[in-house]
Amino acid sequence: MMTTSDYYTEFSTDAPIEEVFKCLTTGYGNWWTEPSHSFQAVGDQSKFAFGGESYWVFEAEELSPEHVRLKCTEAHLLLLDHPDEIDRDWLGSHLDWKMQSKPSGTLVKFNHEGLNDQLVCYDVCSRSWDHFLVDSLKSFLDTGVGKPHQVES
Repeated sequence: MMTTSDYYTEFSTDAPIEEVFKCLTTGYGNWWTEPSHSFQAVGDQSKFAFGGESYWVFEAEELSPEHVRLKCTEAHLLLLDHPDEIDRDWLGSHLDWKMQSKPSGTLVKFNHEGLNDQLVCYDVCSRSWDHFLVDSLKSFLDTGVGKPHQVES
């Protein structure tokens, strides 16, 4: 029987847990992409677009400084040279962040539950998470400068 693992990464930042929480509720535009709405309460929904026709809609299931959990309720991913089934790979998956205060900052653990190597989008999506979480979110928390998606005009 083959086992699969969901995408997971963790990193430490000098930023306090409150700053991490802010990035995961109202600050996505600083490190990922500008959403349609911020997350203020459980049940809030927001659309995250990446130019063209690709987008995801997430609903907040947990919002606390120690735990942010979002469920993908709509998915539309179009990538050239990829089969049509990539379109809905994220549908029903969860973005799950767990934060732990440390004496010198915060430990951030991220699990994209449902994003595994059996999905068509795994390679491109895991590389994108590596960029947006480690290169962009961590950079924004540590230096104030992230590397978010820029919509082409």
